Amino acid sequence: MVIKHKQDDPLSALLETAPKAKLVDLIVRVAASRPAVRRECLDYLNRHTALSPSRKKQSEGEKLLALWAELAADLDELDAYGGGDYDADTHVSSLLQEIAQVLSQKKIDSDYRQKLLDNATHDDIRCIARAGIRAPTGRI
Repeated sequence: MVIKHKQDDPLSALLETAPKAKLVDLIVRVAASRPAVRRECLDYLNRHTALSPSRKKQSEGEKLLALWAELAADLDELDAYGGGDYDADTHVSSLLQEIAQVLSQKKIDSDYRQKLLDNATHDDIRCIARAGIRAPTGRI
């Protein structure tokens, strides 16, 4: 798919004329039901905006939860059908590895670590084991 230059893109023109509050509403609504979009928005804003240290830590915690939400949908599919699309196990493994990296490399607040533990059910753990997917080792 070819992306039009900003000046030729009707979406860009609409975004440039929209008030800030409407843009915030749009992004929040789109990202609310799509964890991968939420994570991408958080990544982009972390890279392109100045954040206070506390806001940065909060954003990193939210990205971790968005990663888990993205993973949970695939885990549900693996659990419900005993498998998923051809690359589902690879995608799940990749997301688990990314979660492990975030937990080991970033200073994630204990509140977000606890939320992650609260969201990871025994069913999720059984699904991972049944699918033969190796969860990264180490403490959360």
